[in-house]
Formats: sequence, C-alpha cells, structure tokens
Amino acid sequence: TKTPTDAIDALKLNLVRDFQTGIYDYHTIVSLFDGSADLAPLKIAFSSSEWCGQVYEELNVAGGSITQRVSSYFAGESAERTLDLPAGGIEEDNLFVLLRGLNAPMLRPGEKHSYPFLAGPFYRRLAHRPTAWASASIERLSLPQRVTVPAGAFDVDVFVVRPADGREGRFDVERAYPHRIVRWTWKPAPGAGPLGGTDAGELSGSTRLDYWRTHDPGDERFLHLLGVEALLR
Repeated sequence: TKTPTDAIDALKLNLVRDFQTGIYDYHTIVSLFDGSADLAPLKIAFSSSEWCGQVYEELNVAGGSITQRVSSYFAGESAERTLDLPAGGIEEDNLFVLLRGLNAPMLRPGEKHSYPFLAGPFYRRLAHRPTAWASASIERLSLPQRVTVPAGAFDVDVFVVRPADGREGRFDVERAYPHRIVRWTWKPAPGAGPLGGTDAGELSGSTRLDYWRTHDPGDERFLHLLGVEALLR
C-alpha cells in the first residue's frame, strides 16, 4: 500500500506480533516505510506494550545515516543517537520487501552473498541486544519448492538468512507476481532463551482494499478475506 510519509511517496508494511509470557502478554508492532522508487527504508517505527510499561523506537534514514530515538519506561534507556549507514546495508524488517524482488531479483538461484545487517527492533528488544551493524549471509536456494499454508498451495523461492547473531531465517517467497511472503521462520541462536526475539508466520489470506476506509461497524466482515477473525464482537 502506498502511503504519504512526510510528503514522500512510500510503501508501508506493518508487522504485528502478540504473544503471552506467563500471566501477562505483549503487544508489538513494527511499521516500515520504504521509498516507492527504490524500496529503501525511510523510517522504521516500533512499539511494545506489556504489563511493565511501553517502549517506542524510531529509526529515521536520511543523508547516509540513521537517527534512532528511543522512549522507554526503563530508567536511563530513553535516548537519541546516530548510526552510520553502510553501503548495501540491510535493515532486518526490510527483508519482507527486498526478498520479494519487486524491482529486480535480489539474488539468482543458488547465489549467496554477505551484507551489512542491522537486527530489527523486535529482536533487539526481546534478546537485549544493542543497536549495531553486524553482517548476515543471504542465500537463495537453487530449486523452487511447493508449500501449503492456510491461504493455499504455492510454488516458492526459498531464501535463507544467517545473521552473525546466530539466528537462521527462512523466507518462502511466491514465485508468481506479486511475490508475496508465503511463510517465514526465524530459528533462535544456540542457547537463546524463550524470548530470543524469534518468530514465524504464514499467509492465511490476502486482499487489496482501502484499509483506512474500513473502520465503521460491520467492516470487520472483510477480515475473513485475510483468514482471521475479529478480536472483539
């Protein structure tokens, strides 16, 4: 979906993750804004709320650097800092856009390459990792595969991502246009705890609509097109 952000034509992606930890739960969301021309990140916003409090982090990309702003209920954690933006660097959440190859294929079949890599705020917060560039290898497997998810059966290209932090991600990308992410899985690093920031997801449904116009009573009927149900009735 194209959404105007600071008067710039941008492509927006939301990743919502809700999960239980003992008697209380977490509600998190990452909003990614990419320039529609080059699909490079303009802004990444992250929020997390749970029984202890709320955290908000924003990464703004401009002029070859990233400005990070953090507002946190943790004493002494709220801060603002600047990070360099290395050439060819990949922010983790932008994998959900880059691997789709909407402008051009990221890798050829069987190809593998190493990139500067910035772990996403969801992983960094749950794994208690600093915001710092490292590296990751990304490999596109030689042969396509056939996978079945709630939305149906798809022929996919498989990408394997191995960051230096020890995790391993697998992304199954629909071969046919629009090359949707059909399924993804992050495996934890060896020895990581249960809140190591890993997750998984699969395509339950898909539709194209003006979501910002579907906020009236009764519009929850559109949720069945996505394979989900309303939380409240």
